[in-house]
Amino acid sequence: MTHGLIMRLVVQDARRFEIGETRMLQELRATCTDDLMRKALDEILSEEQGHLRELDELAGHELTTTELKEEMPGSPGTGLPCGDTRAKLREFLKREEAAVTFYELLAARSPLPPVRRVFKNIAAAERAHVEKMTRHIRRICEDEGSTETTR
Repeated sequence: MTHGLIMRLVVQDARRFEIGETRMLQELRATCTDDLMRKALDEILSEEQGHLRELDELAGHELTTTELKEEMPGSPGTGLPCGDTRAKLREFLKREEAAVTFYELLAARSPLPPVRRVFKNIAAAERAHVEKMTRHIRRICEDEGSTETTR
């Protein structure tokens, strides 16, 4: 009984995290003017929504439209100045790095193999997001002649 309650609470916490990440990605996508970065954000957004579906299956919960609006803004380039966008991208990168640790810890602590497997899969996907975002942030900074580092 106690393990079941704890796992439900953990999965709900993970869901809240993924909902926040999805919303942040949607905001970044709306302000992104770089076509390659926008494509990467679209891919990561799709994967984050997949993480939510996996977590929903674990929790026996259906995602509602009030929890997550799947707004996909139409035209890029009408957003924040590039410096602000870069700062937001770096913040997103930090959150993705934290997500890797978060899901690895959840996987290590889960007594249930199916739950452990989901958390390991999400951790691996988050690690791939970190690598992808790091590459794109570096490329954008180089293209603009910025001397700022990615972290």
